[in-house]
Amino acid sequence: MKILITGGSGLLGSRLCKLFSKEFDVYATYTRNKIDIKGCKFFAADITDILKISTLIKKVSPEIIVHAAALTDVDYCENHQKETWEINVGGTKNIINTCKEIEARLIFISTDYVFDGIKGNYSEDDGINPLNYYAKTKAEGERMLKESNLEYAIARASVIYGWNGPGQRLNFVTWVIDSLKEGKTINVVDDQYNTPTFADNGAEALYSIVRKEAYGVYHMTGRECINRYEFAKTIADAFNLDKSNIILAKTLQLRQSAKRPYNSCLLTSKIESELKHNPFTINEGLKAMKRQKNYKGWLNG
Repeated sequence: MKILITGGSGLLGSRLCKLFSKEFDVYATYTRNKIDIKGCKFFAADITDILKISTLIKKVSPEIIVHAAALTDVDYCENHQKETWEINVGGTKNIINTCKEIEARLIFISTDYVFDGIKGNYSEDDGINPLNYYAKTKAEGERMLKESNLEYAIARASVIYGWNGPGQRLNFVTWVIDSLKEGKTINVVDDQYNTPTFADNGAEALYSIVRKEAYGVYHMTGRECINRYEFAKTIADAFNLDKSNIILAKTLQLRQSAKRPYNSCLLTSKIESELKHNPFTINEGLKAMKRQKNYKGWLNG
């Protein structure tokens, strides 16, 4: 079976390439940051260019597309709304329309931020209410897909972490590790709760969606709800770093451009019961990172 992964050079996309290439014929797109993963064929592609992305998709002719390409820096998105819309909505629309032409199945990576964070512990049946521009573009992607008449799955992730490779920006865990190793103090809030997703485990969740031919919305996060401050301290403990440099802060103190939901934790009972997926706890994810040691350890492991 042929699978095309958009955003294959990103943190999650690279894990998908490595995992899926063990069983499937895997192709992937990138924009600027080309990486090499055994068994995965990479192509430079701009998803906002309908002619180029459509031509590539039709050339590959995949049965399944996993659409992981997106602008995900929440504050950047808030301050660059035109660019964010073109990529996260316009690019997704181009993928959807081409999927219709070749009758491919589409799996769309979304986010916990589609929720407003008032209730917390959201299930797939809860109504969405995005607070920031990034989340609004992801919510629009979900809407377009649901109305497309395609065979689809929507997989919502949260705070994806793991060893980042060349050209990949730091994620929360590697930012904490690098900062504390350098002796920097970091301000981390205790009033934002999420269910962090270990990238490798998230790829396994998507593998389950592909293998079981699952349809609809699934939460692919880790199983543990935690605030950022406690998460940072857990990271410090796991990697034997000085957690006295982690300074307790509140969201309002950070003056972030984009509004964050205070509790966007997701329930994973649906993907556990229906697809038999095992979401990692935070300690399981961090232990896996310690075994890998670094990005090269992940790539060659």
